[in-house]
Parts: sequence; structure tokens; C-alpha cells
Amino acid sequence: MKISHRLALIVLFAAAGFIALSAYSLYVVRDAMLSERKAGIETHVRMAGNLIAQFQAAEKSGKLSRAEAQRQAAQAIRGMRHQGDYMVLRDFSGLFIAHPDKRKEGKTDGAGTLPDGRPTMQGYLDVLAKSDFGYVPLMTKRPGGEVEVPKINGVIRIDGWDWILGTGVFLDDVDRVFWQRAGQFLLIGVAVLA
Repeated sequence: MKISHRLALIVLFAAAGFIALSAYSLYVVRDAMLSERKAGIETHVRMAGNLIAQFQAAEKSGKLSRAEAQRQAAQAIRGMRHQGDYMVLRDFSGLFIAHPDKRKEGKTDGAGTLPDGRPTMQGYLDVLAKSDFGYVPLMTKRPGGEVEVPKINGVIRIDGWDWILGTGVFLDDVDRVFWQRAGQFLLIGVAVLA
């Protein structure tokens, strides 16, 4: 085999290795970003669940009636807002108990549909049938948006009151960073190959 062919094979294998390593690195970065988002959701939802547990304890000790404990708990959850992030309380029928848009409280909104066709509310019930906490991936529009984007909601079951507490984060920025990095790796790869 000629030296030029050997050199070409070395370059070809190096390029293939670079592409494989780049692809793996991109997926590791994306997975780490998703894991970070999920961990943040779970932390916040569990903290809010612990807050509700304080009102449940006040009910059990007789300091508050159930109605008053639930009213105060819902009010506390309404206050858990920052910029576009917020918590939502529903009962198991899908009725909103606490929502940043007060017009939705006392009503059901259908909660949309999951990518597999199930109602979103059914996705919440299914995940909470297996555990006290779970994630429900879905597609939805950002407030004021026109295009559906990926989002993941985390929900927790509030035992004793049959409530579902949840919050979520949009994931389109994760995909945007993924594709930006993919473009950067592609440019680097073309430069190395050249």
C-alpha cells in the first residue's frame, strides 16, 4: 500500500473518530442539561410539597380546619412565583385549585394532550399511580407563543388531600444549545479535515 493511501486512511480514521467523539460529547452535554432541569423541577416541587405538609400537620393537630388549611396552602402555592415560573395545584379530576391565572381556578382546562395521544391529565395520573413524584414530557406553546415546543412537567401527589402539585420547564433552549454546539463541532471537524 502506498504511503499516500496509508496517510489518507489515517486521516479518514481520525476524522471518523472525531465525528464519533463529537456526537457522543454532544449527547452527554444534552443529557446533563436535561438531568439538571429535572433535578431542579423535583427539588422545587418537593419543597412546595413540604410546605403543604405543614398545613396538613396544622389540620391534623386541630389548629386549622381542613377548609382553612387547604385555603392557606393554596394561597402559599400561589405565592411561589418567579418571572415565568410558577406552581400549579389540581385535584385528581383536573380541577385547578391554585394557578397564577386566577380565572382558571375552580375550572378544568383539559390540560392538552401528550405526544402519545393521552390527555395530559391522564399522564399525570399514570405517573403518580407508580410513585409519589414523576415527570411528564409534553409539547405545548409558550405563553403568547404560536409554536409548540418541548416541555417537561414534574408532579407530586399530595396524599390525604388528593391534590397534584406541579411545575415545569420548557426544553427548546436545550435543543437550541445542542444544535449550536453541533454546528460548532461541524465547523471544527471541517477545519481539521481540511
